[in-house]
Formats: sequence, structure tokens, C-alpha cells
Amino acid sequence: MVTKTTTRFALKAATSLTICMALALGCGGDAAAPDPWLQGLRLTAAQPDILVPYSLISLEGARFVDGTLGESELHLLGQFSGADGLATEVDAVLGPLSFLDFEHMQLVFSDSAQALLPNQDGQFIGEAWVEVASTIDGLSYESDRLPLQFAKQAELVPQLSDAQSGGLFFANDRVDVQGDGFFLSEGEGASIAIVSGCFRASGIGACIDVAAQEFPLLPNRANDRKNAHFVLSPDLAGIEGGVFEGSVAIVNRHAGGAELRADPVEVTYEFLPPTLFSVDVDEVSLGQYVKFLGGGFVGATDGNGSGGTELFLDGAFTPTGSDASVPVDLLLLPEVLEGRTIRYVMNEDDELGRAIDLRSVTGTFVGRVRLRVAYDGVVQVGEELPITFALGPVKQVVYLRFLPDYVNTLRHFGLRAVDREIRERVLAVVTRDYAGANLEVREDVPSDFALFATVDIAGEDLNGLGLLGYDNTAGKDVGNLRLYDHIGGVNAVTQQDGYPGFGGVFIESMFAFSEHPKRLATSISGADPLFDRIFDPFRPDIGSGAPVRASDFASAGVGVPMADPGCPATDRATRIKCAIWVLGNMIGTTVSHEIAHSLGLANPDLPGAFHNEGDEENRLMDNGGDRPFAERAELQGRGPGRFCRTAYDYLREILPSNEPADYEGRESCF
Repeated sequence: MVTKTTTRFALKAATSLTICMALALGCGGDAAAPDPWLQGLRLTAAQPDILVPYSLISLEGARFVDGTLGESELHLLGQFSGADGLATEVDAVLGPLSFLDFEHMQLVFSDSAQALLPNQDGQFIGEAWVEVASTIDGLSYESDRLPLQFAKQAELVPQLSDAQSGGLFFANDRVDVQGDGFFLSEGEGASIAIVSGCFRASGIGACIDVAAQEFPLLPNRANDRKNAHFVLSPDLAGIEGGVFEGSVAIVNRHAGGAELRADPVEVTYEFLPPTLFSVDVDEVSLGQYVKFLGGGFVGATDGNGSGGTELFLDGAFTPTGSDASVPVDLLLLPEVLEGRTIRYVMNEDDELGRAIDLRSVTGTFVGRVRLRVAYDGVVQVGEELPITFALGPVKQVVYLRFLPDYVNTLRHFGLRAVDREIRERVLAVVTRDYAGANLEVREDVPSDFALFATVDIAGEDLNGLGLLGYDNTAGKDVGNLRLYDHIGGVNAVTQQDGYPGFGGVFIESMFAFSEHPKRLATSISGADPLFDRIFDPFRPDIGSGAPVRASDFASAGVGVPMADPGCPATDRATRIKCAIWVLGNMIGTTVSHEIAHSLGLANPDLPGAFHNEGDEENRLMDNGGDRPFAERAELQGRGPGRFCRTAYDYLREILPSNEPADYEGRESCF
């Protein structure tokens, strides 16, 4: 790791020093402290190993930053050996880099980037590193140097060594191919699989010639030019089943117009008609997906809109606690994910949702499901498959979306190194706050639910109001009818009503509890010296502050405290735990508060009531000004904030759970 000062910032520093000397001022504190996050900047990989015009160069590493915190460039230093046998010294800077996340950046090998290397095919051997010019402290940071070797080519000649053949296939199945020189991104061009031959319907009779079909070739893995696949759409052989005999060829169509072809290989595909194998479900609730596995599924857009997949559900539904069953005979229109998987979302708008109250009724369905697939005027009906599943109570799934700005703001706390631990504490707090209600909080985007809420956790309040959190959804969702609220981003509807448009949780505003927030926030009447005792040891804008570094704890991490570790502390290890504890609690309870707003609290019966009346101890839905720092932080015996009795009963009513109710410490709301 190398830290240096760029020319533009060095000039500023030198000028300040000159002025200080002339005025005999003590200016030692003017020097910018190095950013501990960027001091850990690393570059671990750069791909692909063959570059053609407009290739997408992918970088992997650690401690990358987005454009708000610094401009990033890729440096190349080494030798380029051309086809003429001559070697040329290369010292090039490519950029700016595009930020993807804190471990990934990318760059297009554009005309300007290509011009930095000799104008011929050849090979670069040398080293590479990432440099970041920080907009925060005026310093420039370099990663360690990575040994790097890659080829530069004007064109790619595809090679095809093998294509999957033999065995059983369905329409829309994937076919793997091996070779070399396949395109990786749209900017480079398109690699196409051309399949030609003849088809024997039902595997017997004459083999009828089939018009050659072209299928896009897609890489199996990022930056892998040797392994790819294409999808056998029903355009090739329909959906009735039979045997295809022919060949596969690969052609590279370059963005610049050149078209290069690989020699074909012989293939045989035995196609089966559409079939349903199994149903991936035990219990399902409103807004959740049910997956069906099989083969030969066709989407509604296949065959110029003539295709489609339908499911027929036939059986009986028995409500919980009842001996009487309700007959069910329904048509479902599932979503085709790919040829082997379809899914159906439990919703209130189709026949099943109208037949059963998915919000208030639970029970068990026992019956059969049958598949029907249509394509280009042909219809195939599969055999019935037994199916049994439980209909569970309504569940509210909440995705906590930690934005890059949240991570950037951790720098102001000096806590970027314990981001992982803070997130874990946040999830634990929200889970605790909603214990007894059927609400599940997640850090990853749900793939098993179509209907889920999202809460953005950001840094700065873009409304400019210093809010800790703001529910910008379209009004209180009394009864939780929506299930898909997004607390975050900008909502034009709320702006039209004269309310702030940006929603989410804003951790930078939490500096308002500091008695010396500096430029980060405006101090409030509730500012507490306890806040500063917790965070001052780490704040880089405080003279004595030393941000947390990886060297502060073992490789296993510092651990996530589940109880007050003894705050405020005097030793550094416990101080770090205290910072995780306090910030995790503050963010977590703010998230819980904003979710509750979107669900209809504080008082569902009064449209304009967003908070509890009055000021009582440890009530989560009290007005923000009535919730002191120690209560939010869960220090000195204060907190945690909890839903009062009436609000808790309401949550259990709209999100019924099999968990026992927890009424300990829940006072009346009124």
C-alpha cells in the first residue's frame, strides 16, 4: 500500500504551509489524515486475458470507492510485444473506472484506451494497480501492484471443439459448448450458434429438413471465452417430441462488421414433449412463489406470441380447524423462468386468490396439477401430478437495502472496518422488535417472494432536513394491503402532497446527537455527551480519533454484541464493540419505526396519527424528539424501544404468527 499526494493537492498543501509560515501560525493540524478505508485498497484480479475493441475490463479487489469519494484509474506498466517481434515500453493510465461495488469495478476498452497501446495485435506483460484520487482528504492512494498479462487482438476467431449432444432434451433446454474465442459482452460483438439439420417427428419416419436457426451464445462464467451455452428454442423442432440430427457452427460477428466462423460439429438431440416433474412447495403464503420443475416450458412471447404454459389445479382445500373441504378447480398462468422451471405467485387477483381469502384463511390443499403447453398452433397436455401444500398466514418480508452512501458515511464514524458487524446487529434488532409478528427481515433481495417491502439505508438525508428516517410511501397502509412498500428512493406522489420526497434511514443525521457534529449535522436539544464518548475515539474529524482498522481485531472479526458490552468503555476493544452496539441499535430501531409507519402505525384508526400521543419511556412509535439518545442506543438501562400494547396487537392481527405473544414491558398506547 502506497499513499502519496497528487500534484493538484500537493500545490494546495504547499500554499497553506507558506501562508502558515508567513503568519507564524500553528498549522500542524491542517494536514489531512490518511483514510483508513483507502489505505486497504487492493487489486486482486483483472480480466479478461484477451482484449478486443470494446471489451469490458473487469477488476476485482477491495476497498474500492464510488465517484463521490474519489476518481479511480487503472495503471499499466510493462512491455507490449507486437506481431512484428518488437517490444514497446507501456506506461498507461486508463480511466476513469466505473464503480460496481466495493469489490468490483470495470472499464470499457474504448478507442481512447486502445490508443494507449501499440496499434497492432500483441501481448502485454507487466503489472497493474488502481489509483484513487480522494475527494475527501485530497490524497491519492495506490493499491499494491498486480502482475498482469493479456493479449490484445483486433479480431477473435472462434473455435468449437465440442457441443453437447446425445441424451434427452426438452424445448428451451440449454446446450453447453466448449472451444475458444467466444465473445463476452455486447460491445465486443455477438457469438452465434447456428444449428442446421433435419427432424424426425416422434423419432420415426423421414428426416425432414429444418431451416437453419441462430441462437445467441452466452458465456457460462464471467471472463471465460472457452465455455458457453445456447438455448434450443422451440423454433428448431417444436414441442411434440422427436429426433433432430444435424450440426452446430459458431460465428463471431464483430462490432466492427467482420464475421468469422468456426468449423461445425455433428449433434443429435432427442426431444421429449413438455413434462411436469415436481412441485417445490411445502407451505406458501400471499406474495410467495411456488416453483414447478419439469421441462419444455414455453413463454408467452415464444413463437411470435403463439406460445404459453398453463397449469390446471384440481382438488380440495380444507381450512384450518374445519372438517369441511372446499372444491378447487382453477387455471393458473405461471411465469416461465427458463425451460426447466416455472413459478406461480400466490396473489389475490386470479382465480385462486378470489376463491380463497389468502389474508385470513390458512389450511391445506390436496389435489392434482396438470400441465398444458401451446406453441405455434400445437398443444401438448401432460399427465396429472399429485400435489399437497399448506396455505400459511400472511408474511411480510422486508429487504434491508444498504446503499453505498451508507458505507461511505461509516467513514465519518470511523467504523467502515466493522460494517459487517453493524449490519448483523441491525438485522438482529429489527427481528427482535417484530418478534411475535409474521415479519422476516433480510439483507439479500428475496427470490422466493414476489411481494416484499424494501427499506433503503443511506448516509445523507437528501431532503436536507436532517431526518433520521422517513417513510415516503403513499400513505399509511392500514391492514398492510400492499406488502411491497419501498421506503426509500424518491416518491413523486409524496412530493406532490408537499411532503419530503426522499425516504429511507439516514445515518449521517445521527450525528445530531453529538455535542460537536461539525459539518455532519446540526446539533439538537437532545444532544448527549454519551454519544461523543462512544464515537469520538474513532471519528477521523476529531483530533484524537483513530478509525477502526483490521489490525484492531483478529481475522475472525470483533463479534456482534447481543447485550451492552459495558459502555462507555476505556479499552479500545470494548469501545469498538460499544460503537457496533450503539450504531446498530440506532439504525435498527429507526428501521423498525419506519416499517411500522408503512404498516399503518402509530394509530391505524386515525389517518393523520403517525406517532403515539405524549412521551413515555421506551415506546418505539413515540415522536422522534421524545426518544432520547440513551433509549435509542440502549445504554444506561434505557431501552429498547418497543411497540406498545395496542400497536403490538395490531401487528399480530395483520401479520398473524404461530409464535407466542410477548407482552413483557408493553404498556398501553393511550
